[in-house]
Amino acid sequence: MASLAIKDYSLRERYLGGGEEAGNARRVLERYYPLLTEVFPIAGEIETIAAYDEYLRDPAMDWDIVVLGDAADGRIVGGIHWQALRGLGTTWLDAVAWVEHVWLVNDPAFRRYDRFRDLLSAVRNRMQRGRVDVGFMEFNDPEKMTPQDMARDAAGGLSTRDRLRLWAHVGLCELVHRTADGQRLPAPYAQPAMDDGPPVRMLSLGFFSFARKLAATSIPAAEYLQILYRAHATIRGVDPASDPTCRDYTAAVRALGATAFAFVPLKDRLSP
Repeated sequence: MASLAIKDYSLRERYLGGGEEAGNARRVLERYYPLLTEVFPIAGEIETIAAYDEYLRDPAMDWDIVVLGDAADGRIVGGIHWQALRGLGTTWLDAVAWVEHVWLVNDPAFRRYDRFRDLLSAVRNRMQRGRVDVGFMEFNDPEKMTPQDMARDAAGGLSTRDRLRLWAHVGLCELVHRTADGQRLPAPYAQPAMDDGPPVRMLSLGFFSFARKLAATSIPAAEYLQILYRAHATIRGVDPASDPTCRDYTAAVRALGATAFAFVPLKDRLSP
């Protein structure tokens, strides 16, 4: 297959450029959003285009859409949403990136590992420029999903288990609590409801780093919750102190009795 010229760009930078550039950026978002809905078809997975427009315009919010495009014709072929959460006040680290919606169009010419690598390189470069070396992202967890959930997930062009294998190959780590009798219990997680949609409870979190080895290290359970609260407070209308989903996962963490969660390579799930 012939090599394709691919470029990436920050939609936020275009929004904040002002004038004609800002107007063009809004038109890019209008082309981008329908493609996003095709690959994230499950209710509650994404926010409205109005929410994204608001985030991109807000100079106080460190939230961006990195767009992947075909340099030849300007076609949008994928994207990543991400934001830097700074001043966490934790002993573990002071800043972390929340990376969301890593996607490619459902087209064999673009849904290839080298294009996926382009996406990861784009966000890695931006994280490094922003001096953030640890990130986390949500993934649809087959251990939390019904067969119906997985069928809807596959409508986006990739099965849930194939996604899991991809994230494992990339090197994501998940957080687990190991009980005295040897059980492996994942750190509780769910995404609060966005824009009047339902909460998404079939998600788990994967962590990655460019400058440190996460496997075999741990994070205090209280600081894990602190990071979740900071992330979820950036969703319009969500107050972690009162949001029912935040309160549910907080209660679940406390019910485990875990003082810390250990980072374990996601690939360990796939081992026989």
